[in-house]
Amino acid sequence: MEEKVYVVSEPIHFKNIIRMVMLIGLFVALFVLFPELNRVLDDYIDGDLWFSEMFEEMIPYIVVVGFWYGIFLLACFLLNWAFSKMSIVVTDKRVYGTSYFGQRVDLPFDSITAVSTGWLSGVRVSTASGVIKFYLLKNSNVIYDVINSLLIQRQSKEVEIKEVVQTPEVKSAAIDVTEEIR
Repeated sequence: MEEKVYVVSEPIHFKNIIRMVMLIGLFVALFVLFPELNRVLDDYIDGDLWFSEMFEEMIPYIVVVGFWYGIFLLACFLLNWAFSKMSIVVTDKRVYGTSYFGQRVDLPFDSITAVSTGWLSGVRVSTASGVIKFYLLKNSNVIYDVINSLLIQRQSKEVEIKEVVQTPEVKSAAIDVTEEIR
């Protein structure tokens, strides 16, 4: 019997967000550097500085701003690497996909205890061993609804099975066993 796929995640294009953040970071770096650049250029235009002296005065500022912008770029690349491969597929028997840094996850429905939504358009799937988080999904609410309804459906089947097992003969046998233990 083949698995029936209920929903497949649609990722948010994170690369465009990273590009915008990197561009904003560049403008912030230039904004921080601009007052000192303006001062040095004014001194150069007034004739107080030679061309070589102008660069000598600018180098410490360029190094500091370049260092912090480099750290900012590194953080952007790490975020892109961490979140770019996130995906989730919900079938009738399991939930599988890729989480942080391309970590592959396969969760049978019997091991899933809860599901919730989170920030960054995310879905959190809880198991006995921990929580697996999937972020930046366009259809996170649909994924939540499908997993939640499948969990409720599975729990109602377990309740029906327990009610069938609790016949009068089974109840009397269970009472006899507990009395013998006492």
